[in-house]
Amino acid sequence: FILGLCRIDIDLLMFEKMSGKNEVLRLYRDMLRTSKKFVDYNFRSYSKRRIIESFHENKSLSSSDDIQECVSNAYQQLDMLRRQTNINSMYSWSRVVIENP
Repeated sequence: FILGLCRIDIDLLMFEKMSGKNEVLRLYRDMLRTSKKFVDYNFRSYSKRRIIESFHENKSLSSSDDIQECVSNAYQQLDMLRRQTNINSMYSWSRVVIENP
């Protein structure tokens, strides 16, 4: 019975770690999806590059406090990114040579 209780505690800890990873992956995908909504190619490529770089920089974090701080900062950045894509969609942009088929 005590061994079973410890097993449940270990399973809960593993679930919390996995949910943290899933949250970070969902946040990463949401940010990349949102960056694709920029009309202008330069904004799109810059935001995509910055998202990928920042997540790779913080990939090696191990402290839960540091991870939580980065996740909360990333949520703020996602909100800002959504606002910027909305503003960006209000204006017409000419396509860059790279985008023309």
